[in-house]
Amino acid sequence: MKQLSIIVPIYNTEKYLRKCVDSLLEQDLDDYEILLINDSSPDSSIDIMKEYEEKFPNIIRIFSKENGGLGDTRNFGIPYAKGKYVTFVDSDDIVSCKYIETLYSLIKNNNADISICNCVHCFDDTDIQFSMSTYLEVLDSDSAINNLLYQKKFLVSAWSKMYRRRFFEDVIFPVGMLYEDSAIMYKIFEKAKTIVYSNAKIYAYFHRNGSITTQKFDARNFDILIIAEEIFDHYS
Repeated sequence: MKQLSIIVPIYNTEKYLRKCVDSLLEQDLDDYEILLINDSSPDSSIDIMKEYEEKFPNIIRIFSKENGGLGDTRNFGIPYAKGKYVTFVDSDDIVSCKYIETLYSLIKNNNADISICNCVHCFDDTDIQFSMSTYLEVLDSDSAINNLLYQKKFLVSAWSKMYRRRFFEDVIFPVGMLYEDSAIMYKIFEKAKTIVYSNAKIYAYFHRNGSITTQKFDARNFDILIIAEEIFDHYS
């Protein structure tokens, strides 16, 4: 059985999907699986997914579901993951060939429950420069949550982290909301006894036109206020 599962939600990313999957297939560690989850994407993403599944049947599994958004697609994939540990990669991003090996080694070498790396912020014309760790810190849950909420060393994003899969058995991403990572990451961190952070920049996060980070303001951006109130109430 695979020790590690990579969950990739996919919606309208045919332009970037091959680069994403190729980067996942180039990992230095062998003991992992890739779950490609089609969120009823109207483009040709499903054809690309089937192509990769046919070529790499021992590594890649594909699933399709009714459209529900990013959080719902991650929720869908988690029960199908066979690995003891799980990580999330967005389908328009890419990772270093050291991504899985680094996150898994951080967990095993530090007897940790969650590992975290840094990302490279990219735009379409960015020359990606990954870099390995020059700093490592082992944190307890409280210290890690403090870093998470204030984003002192690392982001609140679900990607660029590896977790024990069982942490998601009773915590799910909210469906139909923006900023779904902010809504649950502190709850996931509360389950961990030890969390290890490395400043290795081995995840390339792309700021695409039309993405949540670049799109114009609309009413759904107020979701962050709802989440902030929930966090405040949780720790009050």
